[in-house]
Amino acid sequence: MTNRQRYEHDINHNEDYRISIKAFREWLRAENMTEVFDKKLRDKEETLYDIALDFSIPVAMVKYFKKSA
Repeated sequence: MTNRQRYEHDINHNEDYRISIKAFREWLRAENMTEVFDKKLRDKEETLYDIALDFSIPVAMVKYFKKSA
């Protein structure tokens, strides 16, 4: 199963994907994951689906953060 297929399945079955940008930012800070997340956003080999799966967030949110990076 590809990461895209896993993502498409998980987003419909996993409640973790229902998170606001504000709540996600707070989680990143609380868990000291901001630097890790930013590094993945800059990594050219990481796809939108890779990042979405790693952090259990929607692809649209990954796109939002990539624009801001």
